[in-house]
Amino acid sequence: LVIYALKMGADCPFFIQNTPKYVTGVGETMMPIDLDLSSFDLRFVIPQLHISTVESYTQIEPKLPPKKLLDCIGLPIECWKDTIKNDFESVIFSKYPKLQTMKKSFYNEGAVYASMTGTGSVLYGIFLR
Repeated sequence: LVIYALKMGADCPFFIQNTPKYVTGVGETMMPIDLDLSSFDLRFVIPQLHISTVESYTQIEPKLPPKKLLDCIGLPIECWKDTIKNDFESVIFSKYPKLQTMKKSFYNEGAVYASMTGTGSVLYGIFLR
């Protein structure tokens, strides 16, 4: 089923079980992670804005983070703001500053963490209940 879902899109295999996972490869390698979001609310903003994935990848300069993502995920979510970063945000926010404003508004509303999904344009915020 995972192989079939991968043919539909790199993000599709994740949703077969819909549980927290650390995903690598092109979406086919998934490792369960211990992440409980039951005491949080998630809010999403879906701007009416199309961002070309191809264009985003041609403009990004990925950098190795100071800490491994798996280590950061194990930290309290309140620490993620300073440790987990979507590298696409700097490229996309410079081209679409409205998205950066939307992310900042999540923090102004009390989010403990906010980010853009993948290459964008969807943003999400994680809020304590």
